[in-house]
Amino acid sequence: MDFPQLIHIESFRSQFDVLERSIVDFCLTAASVSFASLKHQLGVRLTVSGEVDHGFDVFWDEPNTLRGWEDLDRATEFGGYGLSFILMETLTEYKVHSARAKGDGYDFVLSLKGEMDDPNGDEWNFLNPPNMARLEVSATRRKSAFGSRRTIKEKQTRKSDSTGTGAYVVVVDFETPRAVITYRHGIS
Repeated sequence: MDFPQLIHIESFRSQFDVLERSIVDFCLTAASVSFASLKHQLGVRLTVSGEVDHGFDVFWDEPNTLRGWEDLDRATEFGGYGLSFILMETLTEYKVHSARAKGDGYDFVLSLKGEMDDPNGDEWNFLNPPNMARLEVSATRRKSAFGSRRTIKEKQTRKSDSTGTGAYVVVVDFETPRAVITYRHGIS
């Protein structure tokens, strides 16, 4: 599979047709803020490893202001969501479908690309294990916190294994920058 060599965060704003646009915009803006607040230059290399080994040169529109983003840890959390949306869309056969409640063991439901394009409008057609997956995300601003996050997040997804769906875990380190994507099969 050929993957793009660069990603421009803003170009993904219209890619996510199922998830509420305001959620997508907020998370993608938070990703831009996370890169900019760490003084990364446009075109910084994001290295992805795990299920897919690839690298991207990342571009974004410079935030007009960082005002309103005083809580950079929160920007990092939501920026991790935004970057994981892009990684799922770009590197897998899935796209983000919906957000889950805290405590479910995962953050988002993924659906196979094309499954939500049912001409009969049956949006729940995808709700069976071959057509969906779970997504759990973690992000950090400090590379020292990166190592243990993957194990913790993989363990967290076990509580929802009874769904019978696989689980992707994406851990993002905005400082380095890098991301690791892992996949666990669900238990049916």
